[in-house]
Amino acid sequence: MHHVTKFLQRIMLALLPIGVATTTAQADDTCNHALNLNGHKIPYCRTHPLNTENKGITRAVIVVHGASNNAVDYFGWAKRAAEAVGSMQQVSILAPQFLDNQDQAENNDSNNTYEYWTGDTWRLGFKSSSGSQLTSYEWLDQLVDRLLDKHPNLVHIAVVGFSGGGQMVQRYAGVAESYDTAIAASVTMSFVVMSPGSYMWLNDSRIGSYDNCAKTYDAGGYGVPGMAGFAYAKSRGISADQIRLNHATRPIYHAVGLDDNLRDAPFDTSCEADSQGDTRLERAIQYSKNRRPACSDALSLAQRPPEGCDKFSERDYRVEIVPGVGHKARDMFYSNVGRDLLFFR
Repeated sequence: MHHVTKFLQRIMLALLPIGVATTTAQADDTCNHALNLNGHKIPYCRTHPLNTENKGITRAVIVVHGASNNAVDYFGWAKRAAEAVGSMQQVSILAPQFLDNQDQAENNDSNNTYEYWTGDTWRLGFKSSSGSQLTSYEWLDQLVDRLLDKHPNLVHIAVVGFSGGGQMVQRYAGVAESYDTAIAASVTMSFVVMSPGSYMWLNDSRIGSYDNCAKTYDAGGYGVPGMAGFAYAKSRGISADQIRLNHATRPIYHAVGLDDNLRDAPFDTSCEADSQGDTRLERAIQYSKNRRPACSDALSLAQRPPEGCDKFSERDYRVEIVPGVGHKARDMFYSNVGRDLLFFR
């Protein structure tokens, strides 16, 4: 590998047990890997080889990092959570790294050794600004495809994101082709959305004022109409109605810390985000309340009754609120709720 990224600078750090108060390492090569698609690459961490058949794996967890672009840490926290519940032999954990243009500049990677995105546009499924121009969602699709190809006894895949990663997973869940691919292979799939700073709202109702963003509060990644216009959905003909229907019929679980109630940077304080609530906790609660009627609206759009709202319990539709946890991915993963969502739900 010719260029040293912030991600790769950390790959020689080892993973310590849960009881050790650290986020970094001793020597280990579990993150020294790149997902390659037609010569284009993104780095990732993994517990088990992705390109080797493994009949012992029955569950896979794809963990998406937040705004700090620290996939190594997220991988370590998920791995230690799996170890704590004794699931390491049967669970494959993958943590992709989505690099941005600042990484590219710092690494002097003018040859586009890896894929890069402009700012945080990877959260919204934008095309990379270099290399293949594949969308970030297509890279998630690729991870699912590789898992299905090499794990014949795979039963379930969970796609998990916290904070910025939670934003990505919540939006990806509504458009992901990988879900249908997994179901066709008799593998179930869930999406775990933890503590995002904003949501793709499923209808045009909001609890906060949007007087200063009346034309944009439902646009971009803040609402379904905006997501339907982005490259991944648009190129596949996925309409706003289909996105709503997907959110009504796919297992999408939400969790947030009870103490995640600060408005400190890089929290989204835009008019569009504030119309959803003042804090991550409030936004999660309001989104959960909004989701049930949105589900009914979406089902009414279907040509036939799908396996929809009624197959999920109230527990599935509410947000899981975790006591004693603020905006910390590690604490969420280590919590009973986090372990349940990652490894058992």
